[in-house]
Amino acid sequence: MHPSIKNPVEHSPSELVNKNATSHPSTRRRVRRSQNKLRIVMQEQCRIARVQGTRAFAITLTYADNSHFAHDQISTFINYFRKKLRSMGYKFQYVWTLEKATAVHYHMTMWLPRGFRLTHKDLESRWPWGSTWIAACKSVRAWVRYISKREDKDNLPTGARMFSHGGLDHEGEEAVRRAEFPHWLKSKLPADAVP
Repeated sequence: MHPSIKNPVEHSPSELVNKNATSHPSTRRRVRRSQNKLRIVMQEQCRIARVQGTRAFAITLTYADNSHFAHDQISTFINYFRKKLRSMGYKFQYVWTLEKATAVHYHMTMWLPRGFRLTHKDLESRWPWGSTWIAACKSVRAWVRYISKREDKDNLPTGARMFSHGGLDHEGEEAVRRAEFPHWLKSKLPADAVP
């Protein structure tokens, strides 16, 4: 034993396993990471939108009954629009966050081509589990601040993802990966280093 160590605490392997099993990242840390990632994703989506000529729509999808929540429902919703836009020659860009105030709901940004008509009725037909809301996004920055708020993230359904995105190009994916690096690593890397 090293002379500077006094009364070491012995841990059995089972105690260490149990400690690791219960040491999940806090909700606060998960929210902070998703907020930072969301900010970078939206910057990259705005850059791509200027090139593609798409515009942002703010959407909320709310469950009428929280017990109807299932992980694959948002994927089914997104896949419909992904296929529809692919047939028109566009890559579907989106970002969503999951919240639960009294009802479980998704806040989403969808980037759609100018002239593409998306009505409330279209949304309702694709989201049969509750209510929908849609508006043209006047300020993407303000909407991102709203959907990335910390409130309403604590009581999410077990195993539910808090955030997801899609439709970035290679440059956008690299920017998101780089944003996830720890600060000490970002400071050591050259600005043009590829993650």
